[in-house]
This record gives sequence, C-alpha cells and structure tokens, in this order.
Amino acid sequence: MNEKDVLDLGLFGPHINLDGTDDDIKMLSEKVTSHNLNIGSLVAPVWGNPAMGNADERKAFVDTVRKSCEFGRKLRELGVRPHGVIRIDSASSVEDWSDDPIANTKLIAQTFREACDVAADYGEKLAA
Repeated sequence: MNEKDVLDLGLFGPHINLDGTDDDIKMLSEKVTSHNLNIGSLVAPVWGNPAMGNADERKAFVDTVRKSCEFGRKLRELGVRPHGVIRIDSASSVEDWSDDPIANTKLIAQTFREACDVAADYGEKLAA
C-alpha cells in the first residue's frame, strides 16, 4: 500500500472558513486528495479568545475547539483525515499570565479540561 504524506492544517481565515459549508469542506478535501496528501493535525484558531480570559472569551475558546472537532470529523468522513489531533494553545501572552500566575494557570487548566471534554465527545462519536 502506498502511504500518503500528511499535512497539518491551520484552520485560519481567510484560507479556511471554520463555519463553511459541507461543500467548502468537500472542495478542500478534493484539493488535498488531488495532491496525494492526507490531513493530520488541525490547529484550532483560538487566538483572540484566551483560555484565561473572561467567561465569554473562555466559552468562545471552547466553542472554537468544538467547531474544529466538527470540521475534523467531516474531513474524516470524506476519507482525507484518517487520524490526527486538534492542536490548541492558551492564546494568552506571557505578560498577561504573569499578572497572576497561579489564578491564570488554574483558568487555563479549567478551559483546557472543557476543551478536552468536547474533544472526547467527538472521539466517542467517531469510535461508535
């Protein structure tokens, strides 16, 4: 069997529309496949909604992870993403974090746990 090379994909506008249609995702899948590639890791576009931000920013962070997981699920169904992870970071500056390292680390950890719960739900759906 001939293994395809794998690319990692940042889900960043304007190149990728995380809220795009199924047809948009299918066109992306076809383009990647036409180059004999698969997609591996996806990078969730969480910047602008820090994991240690206010409640609305943290909710938006988790919602972006949810959308990224859904995008990845659709790519998997189209056969162009046989495996991979959703990559995230805290989307927070070191300077902001250092204002209160203990409290901010706790907020980041809590937001990451919520994001992991979302990802686990998608993992269970894929395994079913």
